[in-house]
Amino acid sequence: MPLSRFSYKVLNENLREFRLLTVQPRSSLDEPIYVSIEIHKLSAPPPYEALSYVWGASAPNNPPIVLIGEEEGLEVTPNLFYILMKLSLTEKERVMWIDAICIDQDDLDERSSQVQLMRDIYMKATRTIVFLGDDSLGTHWILPILKEITWSQTWKTDEERQVRIETKTKFQQQLSTTRGVKGMLSEGFYGDIATRPFWTRMWIVQEVVLSRNPIIMFGDHEVPWDSFADSSWILDQVTWKVEYFQKYKDSRTESSPTTRNFREPRPVEAFVRTLFADRDSDFQRISLGHFEEFWTNPPVSKSTWPMEVYSMTFATNRRFFVTCDGEMGLAPMRARKNDIVCVLYGCSVPIVLREEETGRFTFIGECFLHGFMDGEA
Repeated sequence: MPLSRFSYKVLNENLREFRLLTVQPRSSLDEPIYVSIEIHKLSAPPPYEALSYVWGASAPNNPPIVLIGEEEGLEVTPNLFYILMKLSLTEKERVMWIDAICIDQDDLDERSSQVQLMRDIYMKATRTIVFLGDDSLGTHWILPILKEITWSQTWKTDEERQVRIETKTKFQQQLSTTRGVKGMLSEGFYGDIATRPFWTRMWIVQEVVLSRNPIIMFGDHEVPWDSFADSSWILDQVTWKVEYFQKYKDSRTESSPTTRNFREPRPVEAFVRTLFADRDSDFQRISLGHFEEFWTNPPVSKSTWPMEVYSMTFATNRRFFVTCDGEMGLAPMRARKNDIVCVLYGCSVPIVLREEETGRFTFIGECFLHGFMDGEA
């Protein structure tokens, strides 16, 4: 029996009505996708998930269809059909808001009025699934690492604490070589995740920022948006550090043009020590042996944190700077050009101040200034 196209009931714009989709669970990929559509008031909706995704191109011939009951159906794009195939492989039904289905795309007036409600629709969703596409070789091994990067600092039991420590140690070992870091970034993150079509959509900010609990989804993998964002920022920090490290490893001459403007007689060593605030993994001053280990590739001992991992700890949320006198340091992210670095009487560390037009000074934060951390001032 041929299916008829689903007939939408008219929404009451004054009551701020909208539709929600209930996806029926399936036990195998061979089963058809069944859904039901109901009208609700946005002021008191049932718990539901919202979907943020790329529509994708329509199939010109034999477009996929989702079934609404036994006699009606709706044509969807192949990309949305694939997403629904993934989301329906569960034991429980899912109540969702999906724009392509919940809005009558043939009704221009409805489309216009529903767009005005999208802000509240995403804000009221229990979570938003940000679907970036299918799993790939790159995402298959990088997503677990992204989760490990942002491991929580809190735990409830000693066993949980040990698991988190082991997780962090494992990640540090995975970043133990320049090749490992660059491979992960170029092949898994920047070469795959960051080039997905999703990032070209104009609605990203509204759909993600307004959501209470956005979740990144690749195939069967899920990562909380906050963890994804934090790990992305950390990986970006690692990128410039590794490139800088490689630059100095390839050119270790103290008279190199890249080091002539520094005041230090040994600028390369001063630069490396600055990135780590001159502290090793035990928070002790970097010894000569530790410094020399930096130039060893791969590291001499797997039990010792490589320098790249050190910098992730000490340079996080810091900006590298060079003073007018050629001194190197790490300042707070808020610091900017023309701020003043000084050591106040009775203060144990140098600080950054900003002179305002009124003649007063604003405290920006403490900083690391190489050569001024042990009473040299």
